[in-house]
This record gives sequence, structure tokens and C-alpha cells, in this order.
Amino acid sequence: MKNCLALVLPLTLALLALPSFARAQCPTQPAAPVLNPKSVCFPISPDHNVTEAGQNKVDGYKLLIKKVSDGSTLATVDIGKPTPVNGTITLGSPAVPWTPFTTLPLGVDYTTTTVAYGRGLETPDGASVSFLKPSPPAPAGTATVYP
Repeated sequence: MKNCLALVLPLTLALLALPSFARAQCPTQPAAPVLNPKSVCFPISPDHNVTEAGQNKVDGYKLLIKKVSDGSTLATVDIGKPTPVNGTITLGSPAVPWTPFTTLPLGVDYTTTTVAYGRGLETPDGASVSFLKPSPPAPAGTATVYP
């Protein structure tokens, strides 16, 4: 029993010394569709910095922008492998919107899917909450000018 404790205690301490690989968090995702999104944030793949046989497991990321109505992909944006900050990658900001969001047609519900790729393989994550580029309102009636 004493020998068992002598083995277990150092092993337990060694495990506690390992770095934590908990995934970082982006801002809380709203439950309702987002109107006119300006940025996108996602946690990096747990394999972001991993190599196998001298090759990166993750060479980069793609963001798929899809129509909610039929799931068709409208845009695939290869963002490469940006340097993460606190375990997340953020594209765009309220001051400088992410360009692909600004070019989408109005009046359509969209969703995004992040795909990690490397060594000829791809792994998509789940779809984001939907977002909408609302159409402008219908014009008011023609004004009548009175004398």
C-alpha cells in the first residue's frame, strides 16, 4: 500500500502540472438572429499548434456563409491561420466590419460554419446562430406638396 501511494502521488502531481487545454470563449452568442453583423469570433481548434510527423495538423480555417433557407453555401472564405488571441480568432470589429459580411445580399438569413483544415482533411464545426442583412423598409408614399 505504501509503495502504491509513493507511485500515485508523483503521478498525480505531474498530471496537475500539465497545461490546461480548455477552449477559450468568444462573447456570448445571442439567442435571436443577429442583425447586420460586423465581426465573427471562434475558438481555435485544439490541434491549432499540433504537429504530426513534422506537419501541422491545422494549416488554416475557412468560414462558410450559408443560407438558412436551403443550406446552400454562398461564400467560402479561406482566412488562413491567423494568430489567435486568448485561444480565439476574431475577424472584423464594430468600427471595421469584416468585408464578406458587407457584400452579402440584403433580406436573407445566413449562418456560418467554421472549418479547420490541414493535410488534405477538413473538420467543420456546428453552425452559428443565424444572422440577417435586413432589407431596407419600403418607401413611404409620395409626398404631396401644397401651395
